[in-house]
Amino acid sequence: MIKNGTRLASQVCDTQVIVVRSADTLDDLRCGGAPMVEIGVQRSG
Repeated sequence: MIKNGTRLASQVCDTQVIVVRSADTLDDLRCGGAPMVEIGVQRSG
């Protein structure tokens, strides 16, 4: 589950987001077809 306040970054471009309001069922957020990762996590690309 992605929590409110989580900072995410795209693995394929420079896009970054902060989750303001998340649904209880939100487990995956994607950008450019790849799952977004928490800031500070090593990007795969």
